[in-house]
Amino acid sequence: MAQELGLKLAGTAAVIGLARQTGLIPSAKAVFAQLHASDFRIAPDVIKAVLQRCGE
Repeated sequence: MAQELGLKLAGTAAVIGLARQTGLIPSAKAVFAQLHASDFRIAPDVIKAVLQRCGE
């Protein structure tokens, strides 16, 4: 539905990365750690890529 409306899609990891890059959160790494502790799963390669883009 979102694509039909012309909206851009972003996953959880991308949103965390954007929040870090825009200064909304101080650390993407800390957010990923909290998610991991709550059994939320994101592929390690995705996390690594986001942290590299954020400079963490």
